Amino acid sequence: MVLRLCAALLLLVLLIPAGWGEENEAEVKAALLYNFAKYVEWPDSGRTRGPLVFGIVNSDGVAESLQRISVGRTVAGREVRVVVVDPAEVHKEVDVLFIGGNDDRGEVPRAIGLLSVGESPRFLERGGAITFVRREAKVRFDINVEAATRAELRISSALIGLADRIVRR
Repeated sequence: MVLRLCAALLLLVLLIPAGWGEENEAEVKAALLYNFAKYVEWPDSGRTRGPLVFGIVNSDGVAESLQRISVGRTVAGREVRVVVVDPAEVHKEVDVLFIGGNDDRGEVPRAIGLLSVGESPRFLERGGAITFVRREAKVRFDINVEAATRAELRISSALIGLADRIVRR
């Protein structure tokens, strides 16, 4: 089962070109976000018993696509909920935060149990855990293991193995 999920994620990363247009790129990013959550272990807390909340900032297309993808699905037995959030008001109920756009100003929100995903050029350097990048006309991703560890998240070696670049400092 794990190998099948890894293969599906690998196909998404390697075979879908980023040049398909904004709508298709949003679909790819939404599918990757959903799959990232499957390969992360959150710290045990009261929050891990409720729904898994994806907070989306600056990307209505990804929010809509993720909503469609996640209807009726769960991650680790948790119902999936997608909310659009204001960047200034990222609340503590968000488990996976996606910050769209190329704005590299300010710090990436950090909290225990928060998986931060972005797409700006310096997202990892600003404290994000995963960033989408375009390489060879495809959507790929890099991982900052240290940022995930600071948030007390454990990213599986299967997901780390699919990353283009891994930051461990």
